[in-house]
Amino acid sequence: MNKKIEELLARKAILTKEVEDKIETFDVDAEDADTVEQEIDDKTEEVKSIDAKIETIKKMEEIKRFNKELKAKEAVEDSDDEKDNDSEEKDEDEILEEKTKYMNSFNINKGISSLNLPKGSQGITNEIIKTIAKNYSAEAASNMIRNEAGSKSSADLIVKTALTTSQPTVAPDVINETVSLLTADCVVRKVARTVSMPMNNLTYPRLRLGASASWIGEGTNFVPSAQDFDTINFVGKKLTGFTYTTLEFNNFSLSDAVAHVVSDLQNQVALAEDRTFIMGSTAGALAPSYSLVGNAGTTITSTGADSVSVAADLGNIKSALQTKFVDISRGVVFGSPAIFNSLENLQTSFGVYPFREEIRMGKLNGFTIASTAQIPTDVDTSAAKDGSAKNGSPLIFVAPQHLIIADAMKYEIRSTDVGSWNDNGTQINAFSEDLIAYKLANWVDFGVQHEAAVAVLNTVGWTTMNVDGGWQLVETAQTGGNSASASKGKGA
Repeated sequence: MNKKIEELLARKAILTKEVEDKIETFDVDAEDADTVEQEIDDKTEEVKSIDAKIETIKKMEEIKRFNKELKAKEAVEDSDDEKDNDSEEKDEDEILEEKTKYMNSFNINKGISSLNLPKGSQGITNEIIKTIAKNYSAEAASNMIRNEAGSKSSADLIVKTALTTSQPTVAPDVINETVSLLTADCVVRKVARTVSMPMNNLTYPRLRLGASASWIGEGTNFVPSAQDFDTINFVGKKLTGFTYTTLEFNNFSLSDAVAHVVSDLQNQVALAEDRTFIMGSTAGALAPSYSLVGNAGTTITSTGADSVSVAADLGNIKSALQTKFVDISRGVVFGSPAIFNSLENLQTSFGVYPFREEIRMGKLNGFTIASTAQIPTDVDTSAAKDGSAKNGSPLIFVAPQHLIIADAMKYEIRSTDVGSWNDNGTQINAFSEDLIAYKLANWVDFGVQHEAAVAVLNTVGWTTMNVDGGWQLVETAQTGGNSASASKGKGA
Protein backbone atom coordinates (compact mmCIF):
# COMPACT_ATOMS: atom_id res chain seq x y z
CA MET A 1 0.00 0.00 0.00
CA ASN A 2 1.14 3.54 -0.77
CA LYS A 3 3.01 5.00 2.23
CA LYS A 4 1.09 8.26 2.01
CA ILE A 5 -2.24 6.35 2.06
CA GLU A 6 -1.06 4.40 5.11
CA GLU A 7 -0.27 7.68 6.89
CA LEU A 8 -3.65 9.13 5.96
CA LEU A 9 -5.49 6.00 7.10
CA ALA A 10 -3.62 6.08 10.41
CA ARG A 11 -4.57 9.72 10.89
CA LYS A 12 -8.20 8.92 9.96
CA ALA A 13 -8.32 6.12 12.53
CA ILE A 14 -7.06 8.46 15.25
CA LEU A 15 -9.58 11.17 14.34
CA THR A 16 -12.45 8.69 14.13
CA LYS A 17 -11.61 7.32 17.57
CA GLU A 18 -11.43 10.86 19.02
CA VAL A 19 -14.81 11.77 17.49
CA GLU A 20 -16.41 8.57 18.82
CA ASP A 21 -15.00 9.21 22.30
CA LYS A 22 -16.25 12.81 22.33
CA ILE A 23 -19.71 11.78 21.13
CA GLU A 24 -19.83 9.05 23.79
CA THR A 25 -19.05 11.51 26.59
CA PHE A 26 -20.82 14.55 25.12
CA ASP A 27 -23.06 16.38 27.59
CA VAL A 28 -25.31 19.01 26.07
CA ASP A 29 -25.66 20.65 29.47
CA ALA A 30 -21.92 21.04 30.05
CA GLU A 31 -20.36 24.51 30.01
CA ASP A 32 -17.99 23.54 27.19
CA ALA A 33 -20.72 21.84 25.11
CA ASP A 34 -20.37 24.34 22.24
CA THR A 35 -16.59 23.92 22.15
CA VAL A 36 -16.82 20.13 22.16
CA GLU A 37 -19.46 20.21 19.42
CA GLN A 38 -17.21 22.42 17.29
CA GLU A 39 -14.27 20.04 17.83
CA ILE A 40 -16.44 17.12 16.69
CA ASP A 41 -17.46 19.05 13.54
CA ASP A 42 -13.85 20.04 12.76
CA LYS A 43 -12.53 16.50 13.15
CA THR A 44 -15.38 15.09 11.06
CA GLU A 45 -14.55 17.55 8.27
CA GLU A 46 -10.89 16.51 8.47
CA VAL A 47 -11.90 12.85 8.10
CA LYS A 48 -13.86 13.75 4.95
CA SER A 49 -10.85 15.61 3.61
CA ILE A 50 -8.64 12.58 4.24
CA ASP A 51 -11.07 10.34 2.34
CA ALA A 52 -10.93 12.71 -0.64
CA LYS A 53 -7.12 12.75 -0.60
CA ILE A 54 -6.95 8.94 -0.47
CA GLU A 55 -9.33 8.69 -3.43
CA THR A 56 -7.20 11.12 -5.45
CA ILE A 57 -3.96 9.23 -4.67
CA LYS A 58 -5.56 5.96 -5.74
CA LYS A 59 -6.66 7.48 -9.05
CA MET A 60 -3.18 8.83 -9.71
CA GLU A 61 -1.61 5.44 -8.92
CA GLU A 62 -3.96 3.75 -11.36
CA ILE A 63 -3.01 6.23 -14.07
CA LYS A 64 0.73 5.72 -13.45
CA ARG A 65 0.35 1.92 -13.45
CA PHE A 66 -1.58 1.93 -16.70
CA ASN A 67 0.87 4.30 -18.38
CA LYS A 68 3.80 2.07 -17.43
CA GLU A 69 2.06 -0.92 -18.99
CA LEU A 70 1.25 1.19 -22.03
CA LYS A 71 4.87 2.29 -22.51
CA ALA A 72 6.07 -1.29 -22.20
CA LYS A 73 3.57 -2.39 -24.84
CA GLU A 74 4.57 0.45 -27.15
CA ALA A 75 8.23 -0.46 -26.78
CA VAL A 76 7.52 -4.00 -27.98
CA GLU A 77 5.40 -2.76 -30.88
CA ASP A 78 8.01 -0.18 -31.88
CA SER A 79 10.63 -2.92 -32.00
CA ASP A 80 8.43 -4.99 -34.33
CA ASP A 81 7.56 -2.03 -36.52
CA GLU A 82 11.19 -1.05 -37.15
CA LYS A 83 11.65 -4.07 -39.44
CA ASP A 84 9.19 -2.87 -42.12
CA ASN A 85 8.92 0.79 -41.30
CA ASP A 86 11.21 2.19 -44.02
CA SER A 87 8.60 2.27 -46.79
CA GLU A 88 5.52 3.17 -44.76
CA GLU A 89 6.84 5.46 -42.06
CA LYS A 90 5.19 8.82 -41.77
CA ASP A 91 6.48 11.85 -40.04
CA GLU A 92 5.04 12.09 -36.47
CA ASP A 93 3.89 15.65 -37.11
CA GLU A 94 1.98 14.51 -40.21
CA ILE A 95 0.22 11.77 -38.22
CA LEU A 96 -0.66 14.21 -35.46
CA GLU A 97 -1.94 16.74 -38.01
CA GLU A 98 -4.10 14.08 -39.69
CA LYS A 99 -5.58 12.94 -36.38
CA THR A 100 -6.26 16.50 -35.30
CA LYS A 101 -7.93 17.23 -38.62
CA TYR A 102 -10.34 14.34 -38.16
CA MET A 103 -11.00 15.12 -34.52
CA ASN A 104 -11.82 18.75 -35.30
CA SER A 105 -14.38 17.64 -37.90
CA PHE A 106 -17.97 16.65 -37.27
CA ASN A 107 -17.23 13.64 -39.55
CA ILE A 108 -15.43 11.77 -36.80
CA ASN A 109 -13.33 8.89 -38.12
CA LYS A 110 -13.66 6.10 -35.58
CA GLY A 111 -10.72 4.26 -37.19
CA ILE A 112 -8.24 6.72 -35.77
CA SER A 113 -7.31 6.07 -32.16
CA SER A 114 -5.23 8.23 -29.89
CA LEU A 115 -2.77 5.36 -29.36
CA ASN A 116 -2.21 2.05 -31.11
CA LEU A 117 -3.47 -0.11 -28.24
CA PRO A 118 -4.46 -3.78 -28.11
CA LYS A 119 -8.19 -4.51 -28.31
CA GLY A 120 -10.06 -3.42 -25.19
CA SER A 121 -7.30 -1.29 -23.68
CA GLN A 122 -8.46 1.89 -25.41
CA GLY A 123 -11.72 1.67 -23.46
CA ILE A 124 -9.76 1.48 -20.20
CA THR A 125 -7.77 4.55 -21.21
CA ASN A 126 -10.96 6.44 -21.99
CA GLU A 127 -12.52 5.60 -18.62
CA ILE A 128 -9.44 6.73 -16.72
CA ILE A 129 -9.25 9.99 -18.66
CA LYS A 130 -12.99 10.59 -18.25
CA THR A 131 -12.61 10.15 -14.50
CA ILE A 132 -9.82 12.73 -14.37
CA ALA A 133 -11.73 15.17 -16.60
CA LYS A 134 -14.92 14.78 -14.59
CA ASN A 135 -13.23 15.42 -11.25
CA TYR A 136 -10.79 18.12 -12.35
CA SER A 137 -11.20 19.30 -15.99
CA ALA A 138 -10.17 18.31 -19.50
CA GLU A 139 -7.19 20.66 -19.21
CA ALA A 140 -6.11 19.03 -15.95
CA ALA A 141 -6.40 15.58 -17.55
CA SER A 142 -4.13 16.67 -20.38
CA ASN A 143 -1.56 18.11 -17.98
CA MET A 144 -1.53 14.96 -15.85
CA ILE A 145 -0.67 12.66 -18.77
CA ARG A 146 1.61 15.07 -20.66
CA ASN A 147 4.83 13.46 -19.41
CA GLU A 148 3.71 10.00 -20.47
CA ALA A 149 2.35 11.14 -23.83
CA GLY A 150 5.55 12.94 -24.78
CA SER A 151 4.11 16.34 -25.65
CA LYS A 152 1.23 18.68 -24.86
CA SER A 153 -0.32 18.24 -28.32
CA SER A 154 -0.25 14.46 -27.98
CA ALA A 155 -1.79 14.67 -24.52
CA ASP A 156 -4.55 16.95 -25.83
CA LEU A 157 -5.29 14.50 -28.64
CA ILE A 158 -5.53 11.56 -26.22
CA VAL A 159 -7.94 13.46 -23.99
CA LYS A 160 -10.04 14.68 -26.92
CA THR A 161 -10.36 11.13 -28.26
CA ALA A 162 -11.43 9.84 -24.84
CA LEU A 163 -14.07 12.54 -24.41
CA THR A 164 -15.50 12.16 -27.95
CA THR A 165 -18.47 9.81 -28.47
CA SER A 166 -20.41 8.85 -31.59
CA GLN A 167 -21.83 12.38 -31.48
CA PRO A 168 -19.57 15.41 -31.58
CA THR A 169 -19.42 17.01 -28.14
CA VAL A 170 -17.30 19.32 -26.05
CA ALA A 171 -16.70 17.98 -22.57
CA PRO A 172 -17.94 20.44 -19.93
CA ASP A 173 -15.41 21.85 -17.51
CA VAL A 174 -17.46 21.06 -14.40
CA ILE A 175 -16.50 22.31 -10.95
CA ASN A 176 -16.04 19.31 -8.66
CA GLU A 177 -18.43 20.65 -6.03
CA THR A 178 -22.21 20.41 -5.76
CA VAL A 179 -23.95 23.58 -4.56
CA SER A 180 -25.90 22.88 -1.39
CA LEU A 181 -29.61 23.56 -0.97
CA LEU A 182 -30.67 26.53 1.16
CA THR A 183 -32.72 25.26 4.10
CA ALA A 184 -33.93 26.33 7.52
CA ASP A 185 -32.02 25.52 10.69
CA CYS A 186 -32.93 22.67 13.03
CA VAL A 187 -33.09 24.12 16.53
CA VAL A 188 -34.89 21.79 18.94
CA ARG A 189 -32.37 18.93 18.98
CA LYS A 190 -29.59 21.41 19.72
CA VAL A 191 -31.05 22.21 23.14
CA ALA A 192 -33.36 19.32 24.10
CA ARG A 193 -32.34 16.16 25.95
CA THR A 194 -32.14 13.14 23.64
CA VAL A 195 -32.72 9.81 25.38
CA SER A 196 -32.37 6.36 23.89
CA MET A 197 -35.57 4.40 23.27
CA PRO A 198 -34.24 0.99 22.08
CA MET A 199 -37.54 -0.86 22.58
CA ASN A 200 -39.53 1.90 20.82
CA ASN A 201 -41.37 2.87 24.00
CA LEU A 202 -40.26 4.59 27.17
CA THR A 203 -41.88 5.57 30.48
CA TYR A 204 -40.75 8.24 32.95
CA PRO A 205 -42.25 8.10 36.49
CA ARG A 206 -43.03 11.65 37.65
CA LEU A 207 -43.88 13.12 41.02
CA ARG A 208 -46.75 15.45 40.10
CA LEU A 209 -47.86 16.32 43.65
CA GLY A 210 -45.62 16.61 46.67
CA ALA A 211 -46.14 16.16 50.39
CA SER A 212 -46.91 19.09 52.70
CA ALA A 213 -45.39 20.27 55.98
CA SER A 214 -47.19 21.78 59.01
CA TRP A 215 -46.34 23.44 62.31
CA ILE A 216 -47.89 21.53 65.22
CA GLY A 217 -47.86 21.66 69.00
CA GLU A 218 -46.45 19.24 71.53
CA GLY A 219 -48.33 15.95 71.59
CA THR A 220 -50.39 16.91 68.53
CA ASN A 221 -50.99 14.48 65.71
CA PHE A 222 -49.03 14.94 62.52
CA VAL A 223 -51.02 16.38 59.64
CA PRO A 224 -51.11 13.77 56.84
CA SER A 225 -50.50 14.60 53.18
CA ALA A 226 -50.59 12.49 50.04
CA GLN A 227 -48.04 12.56 47.25
CA ASP A 228 -49.09 11.60 43.74
CA PHE A 229 -47.07 9.98 40.97
CA ASP A 230 -47.93 9.64 37.31
CA THR A 231 -45.97 8.72 34.18
CA ILE A 232 -44.70 10.42 31.05
CA ASN A 233 -45.01 7.96 28.19
CA PHE A 234 -43.12 7.96 24.91
CA VAL A 235 -44.01 5.71 21.97
CA GLY A 236 -41.96 5.76 18.78
CA LYS A 237 -43.55 7.42 15.74
CA LYS A 238 -42.09 6.46 12.36
CA LEU A 239 -40.52 9.36 10.46
CA THR A 240 -39.39 8.61 6.91
CA GLY A 241 -37.81 10.15 3.83
CA PHE A 242 -37.84 8.79 0.26
CA THR A 243 -36.30 10.01 -2.99
CA TYR A 244 -34.82 8.66 -6.21
CA THR A 245 -32.40 9.52 -9.02
CA THR A 246 -31.52 8.07 -12.41
CA LEU A 247 -28.87 5.38 -12.70
CA GLU A 248 -26.94 7.67 -15.04
CA PHE A 249 -26.90 10.37 -12.39
CA ASN A 250 -25.30 7.93 -9.95
CA ASN A 251 -22.78 6.61 -12.43
CA PHE A 252 -21.73 9.75 -14.29
CA SER A 253 -22.39 12.71 -12.02
CA LEU A 254 -19.82 14.51 -9.92
CA SER A 255 -18.14 12.46 -7.22
CA ASP A 256 -19.96 14.21 -4.37
CA ALA A 257 -23.42 14.44 -5.98
CA VAL A 258 -24.78 11.16 -4.61
CA ALA A 259 -23.46 12.13 -1.17
CA HIS A 260 -25.54 15.31 -1.48
CA VAL A 261 -28.63 13.24 -2.33
CA VAL A 262 -28.20 11.23 0.87
CA SER A 263 -27.25 14.27 2.96
CA ASP A 264 -30.29 16.22 1.75
CA LEU A 265 -32.57 13.28 2.58
CA GLN A 266 -31.21 13.23 6.12
CA ASN A 267 -31.56 17.01 6.44
CA GLN A 268 -35.15 17.01 5.18
CA VAL A 269 -36.12 14.33 7.73
CA ALA A 270 -34.47 16.41 10.48
CA LEU A 271 -36.35 19.54 9.36
CA ALA A 272 -39.68 17.68 9.35
CA GLU A 273 -38.95 16.48 12.87
CA ASP A 274 -38.08 19.99 14.02
CA ARG A 275 -41.21 21.72 12.71
CA THR A 276 -43.42 18.96 14.15
CA PHE A 277 -41.83 19.42 17.58
CA ILE A 278 -42.44 23.18 17.40
CA MET A 279 -45.69 23.68 15.50
CA GLY A 280 -47.32 20.23 15.65
CA SER A 281 -48.44 18.03 12.78
CA THR A 282 -51.63 17.30 10.86
CA ALA A 283 -50.64 13.63 10.65
CA GLY A 284 -52.71 12.86 13.75
CA ALA A 285 -51.77 9.74 15.69
CA LEU A 286 -48.94 9.03 13.24
CA ALA A 287 -46.91 11.97 14.61
CA PRO A 288 -45.92 12.95 18.17
CA SER A 289 -48.97 14.28 20.03
CA TYR A 290 -47.00 16.94 21.92
CA SER A 291 -45.81 20.19 20.36
CA LEU A 292 -44.38 23.33 21.95
CA VAL A 293 -47.01 25.67 20.50
CA GLY A 294 -49.97 23.34 20.95
CA ASN A 295 -49.28 22.10 24.49
CA ALA A 296 -47.50 24.97 26.26
CA GLY A 297 -48.15 25.40 29.96
CA THR A 298 -48.74 29.15 29.46
CA THR A 299 -50.03 30.99 26.39
CA ILE A 300 -50.25 34.79 26.27
CA THR A 301 -51.25 37.11 23.43
CA SER A 302 -49.30 40.33 23.00
CA THR A 303 -50.98 43.59 23.91
CA GLY A 304 -49.31 45.88 21.37
CA ALA A 305 -46.41 46.38 18.98
CA ASP A 306 -44.87 49.56 20.47
CA SER A 307 -41.75 49.34 22.62
CA VAL A 308 -43.60 49.80 25.93
CA SER A 309 -46.13 47.07 25.16
CA VAL A 310 -43.44 44.72 23.88
CA ALA A 311 -41.38 45.18 27.04
CA ALA A 312 -44.42 44.51 29.23
CA ASP A 313 -45.36 41.37 27.30
CA LEU A 314 -41.81 40.02 27.54
CA GLY A 315 -41.83 40.65 31.28
CA ASN A 316 -45.15 38.83 31.70
CA ILE A 317 -44.07 35.74 29.77
CA LYS A 318 -40.86 35.50 31.79
CA SER A 319 -42.78 35.87 35.05
CA ALA A 320 -45.19 33.13 33.95
CA LEU A 321 -42.30 30.67 33.96
CA GLN A 322 -40.63 31.88 37.13
CA THR A 323 -43.85 31.91 39.20
CA LYS A 324 -44.24 28.22 38.30
CA PHE A 325 -40.78 27.52 39.78
CA VAL A 326 -39.16 26.85 36.39
CA ASP A 327 -35.38 27.32 36.32
CA ILE A 328 -34.74 29.57 33.30
CA SER A 329 -31.04 30.13 33.89
CA ARG A 330 -30.40 28.40 30.55
CA GLY A 331 -33.65 29.54 28.95
CA VAL A 332 -34.10 29.48 25.16
CA VAL A 333 -36.58 31.33 22.96
CA PHE A 334 -37.63 29.86 19.59
CA GLY A 335 -38.94 32.29 17.01
CA SER A 336 -38.93 33.47 13.41
CA PRO A 337 -35.90 35.53 12.35
CA ALA A 338 -38.36 38.18 11.11
CA ILE A 339 -39.56 38.79 14.69
CA PHE A 340 -36.05 39.13 16.12
CA ASN A 341 -35.01 41.44 13.28
CA SER A 342 -38.04 43.67 13.86
CA LEU A 343 -37.37 43.88 17.60
CA GLU A 344 -33.73 44.73 16.89
CA ASN A 345 -34.90 47.78 14.92
CA LEU A 346 -37.80 48.79 17.18
CA GLN A 347 -37.44 52.37 18.47
CA THR A 348 -38.88 54.25 21.37
CA SER A 349 -40.40 57.70 20.89
CA PHE A 350 -36.96 59.09 21.78
CA GLY A 351 -35.19 57.19 19.00
CA VAL A 352 -33.68 54.62 21.36
CA TYR A 353 -33.39 50.95 20.33
CA PRO A 354 -34.14 49.15 23.62
CA PHE A 355 -33.66 45.56 22.34
CA ARG A 356 -30.90 46.04 19.76
CA GLU A 357 -27.81 45.45 21.90
CA GLU A 358 -29.18 42.33 23.60
CA ILE A 359 -30.45 40.76 20.37
CA ARG A 360 -27.10 41.32 18.68
CA MET A 361 -25.59 39.36 21.56
CA GLY A 362 -27.96 36.49 20.76
CA LYS A 363 -30.35 37.09 23.66
CA LEU A 364 -33.93 38.31 24.19
CA ASN A 365 -35.04 39.19 27.74
CA GLY A 366 -32.25 36.94 29.03
CA PHE A 367 -33.21 33.93 26.86
CA THR A 368 -30.82 32.56 24.23
CA ILE A 369 -32.25 33.11 20.75
CA ALA A 370 -32.83 30.05 18.52
CA SER A 371 -34.34 31.37 15.29
CA THR A 372 -35.80 29.23 12.52
CA ALA A 373 -37.73 30.21 9.41
CA GLN A 374 -39.99 27.18 9.95
CA ILE A 375 -42.01 29.28 12.42
CA PRO A 376 -44.60 31.33 10.46
CA THR A 377 -45.31 35.03 10.80
CA ASP A 378 -48.73 34.91 9.08
CA VAL A 379 -50.83 33.21 11.76
CA ASP A 380 -54.49 34.22 11.53
CA THR A 381 -55.21 36.67 14.37
CA SER A 382 -58.65 37.82 13.25
CA ALA A 383 -61.47 37.37 15.77
CA ALA A 384 -63.57 35.42 13.26
CA LYS A 385 -60.55 33.43 12.05
CA ASP A 386 -61.50 34.36 8.49
CA GLY A 387 -57.99 35.26 7.34
CA SER A 388 -58.66 38.99 7.39
CA ALA A 389 -55.67 39.57 9.71
CA LYS A 390 -52.70 37.25 9.24
CA ASN A 391 -49.95 38.94 11.19
CA GLY A 392 -49.29 36.67 14.15
CA SER A 393 -46.18 34.69 15.08
CA PRO A 394 -45.40 32.66 18.23
CA LEU A 395 -42.35 33.18 20.41
CA ILE A 396 -41.74 30.02 22.43
CA PHE A 397 -39.85 30.44 25.72
CA VAL A 398 -38.57 27.18 27.22
CA ALA A 399 -36.38 25.72 29.93
CA PRO A 400 -34.57 23.23 27.62
CA GLN A 401 -33.59 20.80 30.38
CA HIS A 402 -37.25 19.73 30.47
CA LEU A 403 -37.56 19.00 26.72
CA ILE A 404 -37.16 15.30 25.88
CA ILE A 405 -36.64 13.64 22.49
CA ALA A 406 -37.08 9.87 22.80
CA ASP A 407 -35.05 8.38 19.94
CA ALA A 408 -34.98 4.71 18.90
CA MET A 409 -31.55 5.38 17.33
CA LYS A 410 -32.48 3.31 14.28
CA TYR A 411 -31.57 5.77 11.54
CA GLU A 412 -30.74 3.77 8.45
CA ILE A 413 -30.21 4.77 4.80
CA ARG A 414 -31.14 2.07 2.30
CA SER A 415 -31.04 2.11 -1.51
CA THR A 416 -32.34 -0.18 -4.24
CA ASP A 417 -32.62 -0.36 -8.02
CA VAL A 418 -35.70 -2.63 -8.03
CA GLY A 419 -39.31 -2.23 -6.96
CA SER A 420 -42.01 0.33 -7.77
CA TRP A 421 -43.84 3.21 -6.10
CA ASN A 422 -46.43 5.88 -6.82
CA ASP A 423 -45.21 9.46 -7.23
CA ASN A 424 -48.09 11.96 -7.35
CA GLY A 425 -50.34 9.52 -9.21
CA THR A 426 -47.64 8.20 -11.55
CA GLN A 427 -46.48 4.62 -11.19
CA ILE A 428 -42.67 4.45 -11.14
CA ASN A 429 -40.68 1.26 -11.72
CA ALA A 430 -37.04 1.38 -10.68
CA PHE A 431 -35.79 -1.58 -12.69
CA SER A 432 -37.46 -0.77 -16.01
CA GLU A 433 -36.63 2.94 -15.78
CA ASP A 434 -33.06 2.55 -14.46
CA LEU A 435 -33.66 4.41 -11.20
CA ILE A 436 -32.02 4.27 -7.78
CA ALA A 437 -34.34 4.79 -4.80
CA TYR A 438 -33.17 5.92 -1.36
CA LYS A 439 -35.12 5.72 1.88
CA LEU A 440 -34.49 6.66 5.48
CA ALA A 441 -36.55 5.83 8.57
CA ASN A 442 -36.38 6.31 12.32
CA TRP A 443 -38.74 6.15 15.29
CA VAL A 444 -38.97 9.17 17.62
CA ASP A 445 -41.33 10.83 20.10
CA PHE A 446 -41.27 14.22 21.80
CA GLY A 447 -42.52 15.58 25.11
CA VAL A 448 -41.67 17.54 28.25
CA GLN A 449 -41.16 16.67 31.89
CA HIS A 450 -43.35 19.59 32.93
CA GLU A 451 -45.61 21.53 30.57
CA ALA A 452 -45.07 24.57 32.80
CA ALA A 453 -41.52 24.73 31.39
CA VAL A 454 -42.93 26.02 28.08
CA ALA A 455 -44.59 29.42 27.62
CA VAL A 456 -45.82 30.84 24.32
CA LEU A 457 -46.17 34.55 23.54
CA ASN A 458 -48.39 34.92 20.48
CA THR A 459 -47.17 38.17 18.98
CA VAL A 460 -49.52 40.24 16.84
CA GLY A 461 -48.15 42.78 14.38
CA TRP A 462 -44.59 42.60 15.66
CA THR A 463 -43.29 42.27 12.09
CA THR A 464 -44.60 43.41 8.73
CA MET A 465 -43.00 40.43 6.97
CA ASN A 466 -45.97 38.07 7.16
CA VAL A 467 -44.93 34.79 5.55
CA ASP A 468 -45.70 31.14 6.05
CA GLY A 469 -43.12 28.91 7.72
CA GLY A 470 -40.76 27.29 5.22
CA TRP A 471 -37.94 24.78 5.29
CA GLN A 472 -36.24 25.01 1.90
CA LEU A 473 -35.70 27.51 -0.91
CA VAL A 474 -36.79 25.99 -4.21
CA GLU A 475 -34.78 27.59 -7.00
CA THR A 476 -36.13 28.16 -10.51
CA ALA A 477 -34.83 25.31 -12.67
CA GLN A 478 -31.97 26.16 -15.02
CA THR A 479 -33.20 24.60 -18.26
CA GLY A 480 -30.36 25.74 -20.48
CA GLY A 481 -26.73 24.74 -20.64
CA ASN A 482 -25.22 21.29 -20.55
CA SER A 483 -27.52 18.24 -20.48
CA ALA A 484 -24.99 15.78 -19.07
CA SER A 485 -25.88 13.65 -16.09
CA ALA A 486 -23.54 15.77 -13.99
CA SER A 487 -26.21 18.46 -14.08
CA LYS A 488 -29.36 16.33 -14.18
CA GLY A 489 -31.36 14.62 -11.49
CA LYS A 490 -34.69 12.87 -11.06
CA GLY A 491 -36.80 15.44 -12.81
CA ALA A 492 -34.66 15.92 -15.93
